[in-house]
Amino acid sequence: MTTISCGAKINLGLRITGKREDGYHTIDSFFYPLPHPCDTLTIAESTTPGLSLRSTIALPEDNTLRRIYQAVSQKIPLPGFHITLTKSIPVGSGLGGASSDAAAFLRYLDSFLGHPFSEHEITELATRAGADVPFFLTNKPARVQGIGDECTLATLTPLPLRLLLVSPPIFLATPKVYAQFDAKTPAITLTKQDIPLTLRLLHNQACIPWSIENDLEAPALTLCPELVTLRKSLESPRVLGLGMSGSGSSLYALYGMEDAAALQTSKASLEARGLRCFSMVLGSPD
Repeated sequence: MTTISCGAKINLGLRITGKREDGYHTIDSFFYPLPHPCDTLTIAESTTPGLSLRSTIALPEDNTLRRIYQAVSQKIPLPGFHITLTKSIPVGSGLGGASSDAAAFLRYLDSFLGHPFSEHEITELATRAGADVPFFLTNKPARVQGIGDECTLATLTPLPLRLLLVSPPIFLATPKVYAQFDAKTPAITLTKQDIPLTLRLLHNQACIPWSIENDLEAPALTLCPELVTLRKSLESPRVLGLGMSGSGSSLYALYGMEDAAALQTSKASLEARGLRCFSMVLGSPD
């Protein structure tokens, strides 16, 4: 029996760059891996053929773990496995939980089989399970392009920064958010005192300006007005920038390293309202 922790990610900026004939949107985003919240996979070999899956939440029959099992078994015969999935990364939160679970299971199967796949083959198998799965194979900060399958290791400067992540109990279906984006809904006007945080992205040895603006934020706020109120509650003179992760519903605030007290005050206020919050440092302090 093997137990694996599957971390999350946030998008520090997301721009929609196009739409393919198959309906998929192409993006340009910066993904940053987070240790929390995290899911847990407990995997055991089974005498029963196929994949037996138990989860702490209801999962669709066509889920990313089954896609990974099917994709690998088409290449190499697999024995049966039983997986217990303990979900802590909320579904529909923009934190990549299903993709993280799939990547962890794929790495497990590759190891179980004696590493028969090249990294290129691993990436192809990952993409068959979901667009964001390739990122979680390396689980390192990366510029992510294409439909989420083109990952290039990258660094944001200046780091470190403090992150306050708020994950409300709100499910936002990614297809609906993209459909709202396609409908060209007018951007919501927010009364806010923060200015978009522009960082520098070290990418392919070139330092380029990078904004944390997310093209999916306005559509998500249109679909879920409760997020507008939550976003406003994160505003503070000490906040360097506010953003939404992916297609939502998680929101984050970035603070300077000197503002740990301000972050903790905001976190305590949100937790008093029953909201799940996580705080951590992006990048290691010098």
